[in-house]
Amino acid sequence: MGQLSERFVYVFQASNGLCKVGSSKNPAHRLHVVQNMSPLPIRMVHCLSAGPCFDTEWKIQDYFASKRRHGEWFELSDEEVENFEDHFRKATDVPQAVAMKYPTRPYIFFTPDVIRQVRAGTRLTQEAFAVEMNVSQNCVARWERGTSHPHYGRQEQLYDLVERYGLVGAIVAYQKSRREADPGNGIPTPKGNGSPAKATA
Repeated sequence: MGQLSERFVYVFQASNGLCKVGSSKNPAHRLHVVQNMSPLPIRMVHCLSAGPCFDTEWKIQDYFASKRRHGEWFELSDEEVENFEDHFRKATDVPQAVAMKYPTRPYIFFTPDVIRQVRAGTRLTQEAFAVEMNVSQNCVARWERGTSHPHYGRQEQLYDLVERYGLVGAIVAYQKSRREADPGNGIPTPKGNGSPAKATA
């Protein structure tokens, strides 16, 4: 029998606050697949080495069983998200969770209104913003209308732009105020339920 390859336990968080807890050999690819099935922007917030263990995912899901909303989606508190690595160690037999290189920085979900707010903060036209992002003006227009949304790589590029223009604090505060005003309680739905926006360039 061949050697089992390493797996990773990940936490993906949707813009409505719900978290998907699962495992994969390739979390970045898994994120891309989940994002394409979701009408909501999603970010990877944790990615921990679980070694070759297949039951680690089940243990951490059982640990958060009371927070399960649907399938692998959980309603975790801010503390549980922030300190997920500590909870992971308590729930599993993995002695040392090894965080991947995903940066720990304030999370920004690039919903249409947030993208409009970012562009307003940069004082760029749609055309100039598109040049910054190396996409077409029509692509930016679709992001701002919500008929499509940026895929994971573009979200990281948007975050870099937000940092470059010194807008992180303002955008995080804006996002928090919007979430408090309209927290939402939906669960990301697969393609086929309604007409969710698709991730594009």
